[in-house]
Amino acid sequence: EKSGSSTPFVRMRLSLVLALLVSPVSAFFGITHPRDASLLTLSMKRPRSLMRGKSKVVLTKDVKSIGAASEVVTVKDGFFMNYLYPRGLAEKATSEALAGVQKRIAANDAANAETLAAAEASKAKIESASAVSISKKAGEGGSIFGSVTAVEVVAALGLEGSPKIQFDGITSLGDYEVTVTLHPKVVATAKIQVVAE
Repeated sequence: EKSGSSTPFVRMRLSLVLALLVSPVSAFFGITHPRDASLLTLSMKRPRSLMRGKSKVVLTKDVKSIGAASEVVTVKDGFFMNYLYPRGLAEKATSEALAGVQKRIAANDAANAETLAAAEASKAKIESASAVSISKKAGEGGSIFGSVTAVEVVAALGLEGSPKIQFDGITSLGDYEVTVTLHPKVVATAKIQVVAE
């Protein structure tokens, strides 16, 4: 009789514990009746279509092995949500985002065209000008002390920025030609004259 009488008590305690554990979870998912408990299980399962889905996104920065900034690419949803988006590397390819891409591309094209035009103008000025002089200390026979540097050539030509200068080593007085890369598409030939100080 003693063991039999304790069974309802044990069951009541188990029921109470389960109720305490399940109630907060059920309340969180909006489950108010036992017959709705199946909703809890369903809500915790993600459809495979969502887990394996892909989306078109717009890259906001260059991403190695994925694409360049402003490029529209297709990536897995998980990669976008867990890596690209949190780091500010991409955004969903909405109509607004795509319109922004077109504006950035147009602005970039305009800036590139302006830079190219400026380089072409500099080339025309350099190649139409007479030789520019660079003064160096020289010894007997016209040999100069040291050599002419690219920095000296840039200064003599009055160029801005850091254009690429190419020439064979200049170690004596005389007239020379140097190659000046003003733009990836624009290369000029400049004439310089090394004279004694």
